[in-house]
Amino acid sequence: MTIQEFGSIGELLAAMGTIATLAYLGIHIRRSTVATRAASFHAITDTMNQVNLVVAQNPELTRIWLAGAVDRSSLSGVERHQHDLILLSYFHAFETIYY
Repeated sequence: MTIQEFGSIGELLAAMGTIATLAYLGIHIRRSTVATRAASFHAITDTMNQVNLVVAQNPELTRIWLAGAVDRSSLSGVERHQHDLILLSYFHAFETIYY
């Protein structure tokens, strides 16, 4: 074998190694993306569950939430503000889902 043949074999092995490395990185990035999406989804649902628990555990907030859903004008100023803050926390969670 000549030196050119050895060089050609070396280039072929380097190209195969590059392709294998790119395939490995592609698989690794895909798995990482799936894990990141799962963690993000869990964080969002956890946030929404915390809001639901706060409302469910507080009878006054539950009353405000239900009354505001039916007729917002029936609420006092403070109650409207509380209702708006609950809505805002939901909107932030939905905004996160959107992005």
